[in-house]
Amino acid sequence: MCKANDLPLSLKSDTFNALCSDFDQIIRSTLSGMEETEQDVAEVNVKVKITLTPDSAPDFSVAGGQQTRAITKPKFDHTVSAVIQKKEKKTGTLSGNYELVWDRESCCYVMRPIDNGQVSMFDKQEGDGRENGGDLPSNALPVPRHPALPGEVIDADYEVIEDTKTEGDKKDGDEAEDGSGGGHTDPKVLFGYMKQYVGAEMKVLESMGNYTVRTMENQIILSSACKPTDRFYCSPEKLAPHVGHSVVCIGYGQDEIVSISIECEDCNEVLFEIEAPPEDEPEAPGGEEDDGYKYNDPEEGE
Repeated sequence: MCKANDLPLSLKSDTFNALCSDFDQIIRSTLSGMEETEQDVAEVNVKVKITLTPDSAPDFSVAGGQQTRAITKPKFDHTVSAVIQKKEKKTGTLSGNYELVWDRESCCYVMRPIDNGQVSMFDKQEGDGRENGGDLPSNALPVPRHPALPGEVIDADYEVIEDTKTEGDKKDGDEAEDGSGGGHTDPKVLFGYMKQYVGAEMKVLESMGNYTVRTMENQIILSSACKPTDRFYCSPEKLAPHVGHSVVCIGYGQDEIVSISIECEDCNEVLFEIEAPPEDEPEAPGGEEDDGYKYNDPEEGE
């Protein structure tokens, strides 16, 4: 049976108020941004990362002496992100001095405050008015960082992704090993090659001091083992902090994709970016238009 201070792990309860608040704000800002940019397609993603940590707590069911029991402390990190032409997201964490317990009566897991055995005149007792609408403990839920006001319209604040090209990127080089395979330097070929990975989830791996960005099928896209002049080179200093993170390839544009980037969703950092090459300009005529006049050498004697 759920106790007064239990936090049911269900979206129907108040436990995930912070996540729901962030979701509502992202929805409003996304719709507002779609109207401003006149786009009719967007994507909103909700990601919850669960971490269970073994711990111990006093066991008051054992008489005599101070006994402890093994418990599991849960932590929930959430991310709500939206993609139209640019990307924004909010993050939050739900944790605290709680243990994870299965409540048979409600048939769901709950976060139950860990009983530390404290007894004082200031302890809350059952029937203290909490069942009549009283507040939960101050540490029960994280306070939303951006509380929404009734009727408030939140404008989407989109951040323009800065150009991350380095000096080595100025010259297109061969593609990373196991990449396009042709050693192309044509910007159109390189950009067309990357378009096939838009929307793909990726990962950063380290081996023998070299770092690579790979698809979930283990195909290498970026590598620190390439020459710095290679278009698909990425420095080990840039990739090392993102080992084990969630990485995705994203395409930006309205009618057509004009820019492709590989981004770390955990850090909201751009690891690689490539832009569509400009369309070829029509070739200039081979010479001046023929106006009917032709130059002839003067004949001898004239």
